[in-house]
Amino acid sequence: MNHRITAQLTALAAVALLLFGASQAFAAGTAANTTISNEASVTFTINGGTPPAVTGTADFVVDHKVRVVVANTSGTDVVPGGTGYILPFTVTNESNTAADASLWFQLKVESRNDDHFDQTGTTVSIWYDSDGDGDWSDEDAANELTTAITENGYIHISPVATGDANIANILIVSDTPNIAETQSTGQTAQYHLIATAWLGGTDGDGAMVEDSDGNAPGASEIVFADDAATVAPQSGADAAGNGWHAALGTYTTNWSNLTIGKTVSNGTSNYHIPGDEITYTITVTNNTGSAVSGVTVTDNLSALPVTYKPNSIYVTAPNINGGVKILLTDASSFADEFVTVSGINLANNEEAIVEFTVTID
Repeated sequence: MNHRITAQLTALAAVALLLFGASQAFAAGTAANTTISNEASVTFTINGGTPPAVTGTADFVVDHKVRVVVANTSGTDVVPGGTGYILPFTVTNESNTAADASLWFQLKVESRNDDHFDQTGTTVSIWYDSDGDGDWSDEDAANELTTAITENGYIHISPVATGDANIANILIVSDTPNIAETQSTGQTAQYHLIATAWLGGTDGDGAMVEDSDGNAPGASEIVFADDAATVAPQSGADAAGNGWHAALGTYTTNWSNLTIGKTVSNGTSNYHIPGDEITYTITVTNNTGSAVSGVTVTDNLSALPVTYKPNSIYVTAPNINGGVKILLTDASSFADEFVTVSGINLANNEEAIVEFTVTID
């Protein structure tokens, strides 16, 4: 699209407390500020005597390896007018720096302008998924991270320790507009989640800067070790070692999520032989993410060696008879060897069931 929505998030203190973790055994290696001292010694004899060993020591301090990894864990299918669609991301601190007041990550979301449409910009929201279940609706309101364009937001996560999972699960939640660009399947709306290393406390005080004055063995310096994004955001090229990382998630229009399943019962003799009655069951399920209306189920029996059993069509649908199974009249639902049940409405994740019976000729 021709415009870009940049949303920056505020991570609340409660989120930060949840994300503190162990500061030992980092997956990234030895902790920053660790002094490694290596002593070599020489022993010898002279004129039959053994003087004290001569020693030499070299010390250095482990530098701050700063590495953030952002990953989109899956794309999401959407339909026009659908609401509450989720793009899931993880943000991992693979630095060797303990989670203290010196290392935070600023998060922001940026839409691309070379895709087909934008999700509804005013309702795009960002959630910290505290229980990692991929659902934002069960989160406390404090875990919704503001998307006001003018605000800077930060998240504080511990380095990943061996055997631990100190990873922030972040969900982008948005709605799909019902516009011309969304009416065809395969249309996309794409969003980057970008994490940048920042200095300071809860509010941060500026982007972290890599030391560039040469290595001083006795000082712990800042070294960026992040990768380049697989797909760079349009606001700037993401090179390896620049202190930030981004991942791209994609919403894709897909109309195939209204599904139909059909089963057939055993005959009255527990087999399928001429003269047996069998029941067909048709189940329609709405997984589109949006309500659908005017659903019509049609079954053509004219070419089959079966005979419809009169007054045997039942429907179970949320908007018909209060969702209670009901017998339909043949006058409304059977004509010219066609079973037709119409007027079904389904909210997202709802299903309707149509059943009818025939006799094998």
